[in-house]
Amino acid sequence: MKTLLRLCLFACVPVFLIPLRGQAGSATWDANPPTSEWDDPGNWTQQTIPYGESDIATFGPSNVIAVELRDLPNEDSNTVSEVVFTSDAPAYTITAAPLLNSGFPSILQFYGAGITNNSGVVQNFYAPPTGGIHESGRFIFFNSASAGSNVVITNGGSDSDENDGNYGGFTEFDDTSTAADAMIISQGGTVSGAVWGGFCNLVASSNADRATFIDEPGTVSGAPAGHTLVQTFAPGNIGKSTFINNSATVAGAEGGWSEIDVGICAGASFIAKGSAIAGAQEGQVYVYGGSGNATFSGEGGTASGGEGGLIDLFALPNSSQTVVIAKAGKSGGLGGHIVIENKAVVDMGQFRLLGNGWLDLSVITNGKTAIGSLAGSGLVSTAGQTLTVGNNNLDTTFSGIIEEGGSDQQSRHGLAHSKWWEHVYRRHDRKRRLAPRGQHERLGDRHKSSQS
Repeated sequence: MKTLLRLCLFACVPVFLIPLRGQAGSATWDANPPTSEWDDPGNWTQQTIPYGESDIATFGPSNVIAVELRDLPNEDSNTVSEVVFTSDAPAYTITAAPLLNSGFPSILQFYGAGITNNSGVVQNFYAPPTGGIHESGRFIFFNSASAGSNVVITNGGSDSDENDGNYGGFTEFDDTSTAADAMIISQGGTVSGAVWGGFCNLVASSNADRATFIDEPGTVSGAPAGHTLVQTFAPGNIGKSTFINNSATVAGAEGGWSEIDVGICAGASFIAKGSAIAGAQEGQVYVYGGSGNATFSGEGGTASGGEGGLIDLFALPNSSQTVVIAKAGKSGGLGGHIVIENKAVVDMGQFRLLGNGWLDLSVITNGKTAIGSLAGSGLVSTAGQTLTVGNNNLDTTFSGIIEEGGSDQQSRHGLAHSKWWEHVYRRHDRKRRLAPRGQHERLGDRHKSSQS
């Protein structure tokens, strides 16, 4: 009876088939794998799972091209040196999504060369939201790992307003890693009350050569947008990368936004898209620092009452080659909107106001500001501040309107006083939600240390 009892107890213990991380090493994805699971050694020709800082995962011809990258219910992360797509590889999609609703995210970390795409076709990586309380998927690049070329990484927008599900999927570039020439898409949230949509961070001394970053708006009223944060210290350089911030398409949703706090620019371009719908929030660019030169463009709204893109300056990569543009609205849309905040030093930049594009000085706190040059035919609202022009010694012509502000100026621009304060509120509200920004900086370090 004792023997039977022991057998019964053993039989009643639930059995979980957990991949053995000890079976690790460089491997090639099989041409006919039995499942789509990265963590199944039977899907790799060497019967082992690439899982280590020196391991290389190679993808060539296969009839399974949607690969599911899971994570075990512990602090482990999927770690590789490199993911290589061979010259004859089809277009893959590698998705980092948790296997269990355990509260732990699915992560792929790169410690070596990063992503090498020799296939000639676009390879996709997707960090989805999780639809629940657990953390969303993520990709993190360490050391000098590269996102490569002809690669699209998509950070899914948050689809939950609970616990860690408040945050969308994300990609982070740490150490001296680089976004290279990849495209990084951060999607907006799909539910009201979430904290962030998908997002991308460039921190430490990371780089981006000619990468494209696209920040999408929230999809419903109250939903957060995707965003990109640049906090890369020298010698980190974002090169000639492009940051596109798309406007919302529904009222009450947040428009896509990017922020540069520090980083060397070598001709980078930041674009805030104007709205095609009255009452929908514009794309936004927030500038707190940076060096070198860059172009910041607030595009005009594209339909009657559509808001122009916002360029909000607390500082500037302060060079005579840096250009800040507020473009004209179309089909009754409002012009792009440049705001100079507090005591921002912007005295070498070229400012261009086209059509009903607008330069606003009303929130300067020291009574005066200087810009390098002023050109175009738009509107300057000094709001009683002293504006000095000409520090970059460029010959320019401005044929627009310079006013001290007030209701007459606002009515000409088509932006009511209440709407302006809505702008102010949204900026400060957005900054409150950004307040725990240190979390961005710690995420990579936390997962890096968990490997030691």
